[in-house]
Amino acid sequence: MATAASQLRQKSWRRDEFLISTDPSLIPVNEVIKVFTSDEIYWAKPLPEDATREMLDNCLCFGLYDTDQDSPTPSPGNPTKRKPSGPKFIGIARCITDFTTVLYITDVWVSPAYRSEGLGTWLMECVNEVSESMPHLRKSMLATGDWEKSVPFYERVMEMKVTEGKRGESRAIMERRGRGNPRYEEENGEKKEE
Repeated sequence: MATAASQLRQKSWRRDEFLISTDPSLIPVNEVIKVFTSDEIYWAKPLPEDATREMLDNCLCFGLYDTDQDSPTPSPGNPTKRKPSGPKFIGIARCITDFTTVLYITDVWVSPAYRSEGLGTWLMECVNEVSESMPHLRKSMLATGDWEKSVPFYERVMEMKVTEGKRGESRAIMERRGRGNPRYEEENGEKKEE
């Protein structure tokens, strides 16, 4: 029987030329290190290559890729086709999880060149789909310092609620209860089976 971890690491979604995959082997470690080196990831600093690979392998990662190869179509005057280099890494959402009861969302990033195309929303919808499929999940959580954009985004896209923190004073701790939480039914208007 396949483990929950192995099943959840085989998910993929496609939209036009874009791909989201939970296969950690697709994530280019050097690209992740570059992202962590940038000012956009203000909450963390880059790790060495081996530590970055271990971090990715020990989490549930949602990699976002552009699969459009921009290859010219072969023609009589141009018979060669550029060799595809594989999908281009353009985003990530990393989830620290035991694959059963808890899911902590961190390191959410989409390349600036691909923002405002709805890809970040789609990425988090995929994370949400997976979290909703986990029958024993007690809660999913995240922390953000961005009260202006991130808090309303996660409230809207993932139905998360701020459980700790005050605007302008601290980071927001957000969570959403899963089906494994004893208070899930009362919050979602569902009755327990008897």
